[in-house]
Amino acid sequence: MNYGAATVLAAEELAAFGIERAEVVRHARWDAEREDLLAKKKAAVRAWRERRASAASAARSAADEKLAEEEEAKKRSAALRARANREREKAALEAWRAKKVEEEKRRREAEEAARRDDAENERERKREMRRERLERERRNAVRERARWEMQEASRAAAEAAAEALIPSAPPQTAREAKRERDRLAAKALDASRRRRDAGNAKALELEARKQRQLRAAERLRDKRRLQEGKSADVSDPTRLTRATTAHAMRVASEREKGPAFAAAPAVQYLQHRATPTWRAMR
Repeated sequence: MNYGAATVLAAEELAAFGIERAEVVRHARWDAEREDLLAKKKAAVRAWRERRASAASAARSAADEKLAEEEEAKKRSAALRARANREREKAALEAWRAKKVEEEKRRREAEEAARRDDAENERERKREMRRERLERERRNAVRERARWEMQEASRAAAEAAAEALIPSAPPQTAREAKRERDRLAAKALDASRRRRDAGNAKALELEARKQRQLRAAERLRDKRRLQEGKSADVSDPTRLTRATTAHAMRVASEREKGPAFAAAPAVQYLQHRATPTWRAMR
């Protein structure tokens, strides 16, 4: 670590090679200057790098601050725009609500006016119908009165004509006239009763004929089913398990000969012709 001693030792060792001490000293000075320049260069580079890093850090800080300010400004602007939009939406909503309230009010007023008009029209229609009914009843009463008067006039004319045609007819008292009217009414009532009884008798005869035809049709159906070897009673659910007539005759003909009144039955067993699926599963 002693530069001077190192230079002396190097000059003594290099003297054998013809290198003078001044040359060694000059080289040592040059090397010292070079090292010093290298150290200064490193220091300058280090200082430059530090300045550059500081400048970059400052630039970054400034950029960050500027960016932060811009972001803050954008946020404030967005907040202002959002507030303005909310105010506009709120105002529009209030206007819409006011419009809806006004429309609903007008609609209710229109419905109320329509109901009043309908009620007034209905009352007017009922009044008109009442007037028409009264007028119709009046016209009917007038026509009925005129008809009655015409009938009375016709009856009086007929009585006068009858009296004129039969001048020798004995006069009748009120009691005799009433008795005659009662007799004629009883006669008409008896004729009506006979007609009604005749109609009832005819209806009963038609019903009896219909029943006879139905019974004849049932007997014919049962006869045909028996001819086909089927059971006559189609409503009997056990007809599917009963032996047919042909099967019973065959079994009776195949039984052993015995006394006339044997204890063994004529049919020793029954053969199932068909068994429904629902019954076989039970």
